[in-house]
Amino acid sequence: MRPTRTALLVTVLVAATLGFAGRAVAAAPSSVPTDTVACGREATRAAVRTFFTAFNAGDFARLDALFAPEPAFQWYSTPAPGERLGPPARRRETLIPYLRRRHARGDRFDLDAFHWNGRSSHWSNFAFEARGSSPAFHGGNWFRADGKGVAVCGTGAAQLIVLTFGEPGAG
Repeated sequence: MRPTRTALLVTVLVAATLGFAGRAVAAAPSSVPTDTVACGREATRAAVRTFFTAFNAGDFARLDALFAPEPAFQWYSTPAPGERLGPPARRRETLIPYLRRRHARGDRFDLDAFHWNGRSSHWSNFAFEARGSSPAFHGGNWFRADGKGVAVCGTGAAQLIVLTFGEPGAG
């Protein structure tokens, strides 16, 4: 399957963000253990599916295991609803409490499509198309919740180091 222009752009943006943009993430390559290898398509897809399934089920232990620990973790960001941007998005220690609060407020997500954008020496880049709902956002109606991310694999399953949702769109 030939990558779309959007998929290629997302891959370039994620690679640029991890490798070249900004003081806070410029250290990402050295923060990934040298024995960590990039994940393939299926391992990455499984990690993304696990995120959606575990979040909707309120399985916070599974979510905690899914995201890489410090210093490999880079960020989890989202605009409204439940904005988590900038420096707070980079704080791994606040991630599970944040996800717990969003789940308790009734947020839910459905994964519609997964796009694997390839890998580099340490990362597997992906994009996804999803829908979200939140009782306090747009009257609880479903909205587009597309995004992108990066996973790494070591001795076990894929772990997420970046997960970013874009601006909510019409559902």
